[in-house]
Amino acid sequence: ELPMGEKMFRLRPRQSAFGNVCVGRVFRHKLVLTNVSVELARFRVVQPQSTDLSVVYTPGGMAAGMSIVIEVEIFCEHAGQLTDEVRVETEGEVFRIPISANVLGVAEYQ
Repeated sequence: ELPMGEKMFRLRPRQSAFGNVCVGRVFRHKLVLTNVSVELARFRVVQPQSTDLSVVYTPGGMAAGMSIVIEVEIFCEHAGQLTDEVRVETEGEVFRIPISANVLGVAEYQ
């Protein structure tokens, strides 16, 4: 059990702001999750609600000091604003990462 205030993971950055993206293209944003504790720790990722978003990662335990890359991937077929969140749940904390994108048509994007 974790003593109060002791962190097991660090996640950077704490948001996934894509800015302008184009309809029909895939865009990716990387997050880095690091185990900052002195022991093996586990985590899981809760996928976003939107079907235009997915999160790519390798599940499992992480040894102390190790880092993994979590990729947020966006592929939209319609223009408009997209906002959602991905959750990374660890044994001692929950990270909520806001996701935002402005999806533009092909002509607007160029």
